[in-house]
Amino acid sequence: MKALSPPGLVGTLNFGIKQARSNWIARIDADDICLPNRLKAQVEFVEKNPDIVILGTGFEIFGTHSRSEIIRHPTHPVEVAWKFSWNTRVGHPTVLFNKKTIEDFGGYPKMKAEDFALFSKIAQMRRVSNLPGVFLKYRLHGENKSVLEDSAMREDVYTISSQILASYNVPRAIHKAYVHFHWGVSSPLKYLPTIYLWNFIIIGKISLSLGYSLRPSFVFVIMPKFIFLLISNTLKQVRLRLRRYRLLFT
Repeated sequence: MKALSPPGLVGTLNFGIKQARSNWIARIDADDICLPNRLKAQVEFVEKNPDIVILGTGFEIFGTHSRSEIIRHPTHPVEVAWKFSWNTRVGHPTVLFNKKTIEDFGGYPKMKAEDFALFSKIAQMRRVSNLPGVFLKYRLHGENKSVLEDSAMREDVYTISSQILASYNVPRAIHKAYVHFHWGVSSPLKYLPTIYLWNFIIIGKISLSLGYSLRPSFVFVIMPKFIFLLISNTLKQVRLRLRRYRLLFT
């Protein structure tokens, strides 16, 4: 008698991983479209880069309720891990991942944002990357899990982000301000210097943990992006306050 898959997405994902015989597992949702050469491109990449344990790709969002939009996540493992401290940086339906790594980290947890919880934990200690090319079409509609459970998903994402920040020894008092700063939500200006400092500390810890400190790719690729994003997010905070000021006096 065949073993039955447990109910729910998380149970099904973990069941499928246990049943898989390959060292590498590719994932896609039933309503999405896998483009030609996706698997070929991902397999070739991990064969050339055996240190990568999770590999996503760029993807196109389409559907009756949205305009077509191209999403490309970071490719450098340090940037991926750093940006995982406030949101997911791998398109779940696009991933190719190493089975043993997923099992070593306990599989998917029972949460709404199960992929973010698992992949963010792995990215802190192992190398996670993305192909910049678009290899999947993600169908957005009213029945998507992320749409139906938007409020609960957002709470889970913040909880996971707070746990990640705690693992880097970031003071709990600034967790909310740090996450809101990167989400583009109003964050107290008094915390900005502290947020800048902890971003530098976090990215430094990640670069050391993943073995990228002082490498040219880190110094000349990641650091400029890192500084640009901090400046960009600071300007967003200023614009939020200017908009609020105009609303009060118009």
